[in-house]
Amino acid sequence: MYIKSRVKNAVVMAIILAIMPIAAAIGISSGRVGEEYVIVVIVCATFQAMGILYYIGFYEIMTGFTTMSKEEIKQYNTENITSFLGIALTISTQVSFYLGMIISIKYGTGSGVITMITILTITVTISFMYTAIGKKFRHQIDG
Repeated sequence: MYIKSRVKNAVVMAIILAIMPIAAAIGISSGRVGEEYVIVVIVCATFQAMGILYYIGFYEIMTGFTTMSKEEIKQYNTENITSFLGIALTISTQVSFYLGMIISIKYGTGSGVITMITILTITVTISFMYTAIGKKFRHQIDG
């Protein structure tokens, strides 16, 4: 399922994604952030790219949907799921990246990386759990 109306927003998300490595490169070259922060950029870029793909409508790459039959998939509102997960992954990635960078500058790279991974893990886990149990992501079945 590809949602054409979301492409403009996805382009903006991709531009925001392109700013992350630039910010990290400036931080590394100025000596404020350690070179280990390249790993953070790779992790954040991966999650943000997944968020963009989800937002455009590629729910087929989600783990649970790959094993479902067409009838089971019809029980879910895939447009709401992809929209929510795309936005949630993008926002949580940006917040964790920049907060981790600020903490890295203030307290050291190790603290920033741990903060970034913790925030990203918690927000992504909560987002996926909410889509699994949230009623707004299922179609109402009369009966």
